[in-house]
Amino acid sequence: MMNRDSLISDNTKYCILLAEDDFANAEYVKLALRKLNVSIYHAQDGAQAVDYFKTNQPIDLIIMDIKMPIMDGYIATKLIRELDCDVPIVAFTAFALDNDKEKAISAGCTDYITKPVSKDHLISTISKYLQKNIFCHLELLLALHMQTMSPQELVPLCCLVSLIYQNKQI
Repeated sequence: MMNRDSLISDNTKYCILLAEDDFANAEYVKLALRKLNVSIYHAQDGAQAVDYFKTNQPIDLIIMDIKMPIMDGYIATKLIRELDCDVPIVAFTAFALDNDKEKAISAGCTDYITKPVSKDHLISTISKYLQKNIFCHLELLLALHMQTMSPQELVPLCCLVSLIYQNKQI
């Protein structure tokens, strides 16, 4: 069953389709991305992911598990590619051999990350595909590092980002 988890607010910039059958892995991704300006739609198998993609647009990025019931990530990726050749699809898999990465890329995945993945690597990987411009990338990086920065470091950075936004029409 599909679940919409709004991770920031109703003021969502990005929609991510997460195709993942393992509850713990899906929850990890949701928690890792909770501070970012995204909504996550969760499909529990490849068939649900394809159906959801067909009926709900726009999807800005797909995180695709490879080994799922009903329809695996390779087939789901190929079917989604028939509908849209531009949406970034990041393979998210426990398969870590060199030929596994090649197989995912050949199926149509844009990138490949292996489980377990650190929060920083997950955010770094998806942010390069979500950035509509450099300002969105700054926003994602700021959200990632807010908890680790002191107020003395954070205030000037926020002011800089604000000035950039004020001087550019986004």
